[in-house]
Amino acid sequence: MNLSSLGPTTRATFGYVVLGRSGDKSSDCNLGLFVRHHDEYDWLGTLLNVENIHKLLGRDDKGKNIDRYRGFNATN
Repeated sequence: MNLSSLGPTTRATFGYVVLGRSGDKSSDCNLGLFVRHHDEYDWLGTLLNVENIHKLLGRDDKGKNIDRYRGFNATN
């Protein structure tokens, strides 16, 4: 999805729109990102698609699943 197709934008810090939690269990980590509104989820899903998250993890990426929860507006 092209980000410009989402309509007008406002420049803001990531944390202004996206909330998050993180944690770790042994060799696994958990990063939960979520937004307050359904239209923001499309933006988040486009910006942080599965491929981009794997790239951001770099050498720490172990190839584990990245799950998305549309009804909750969250990526985990």
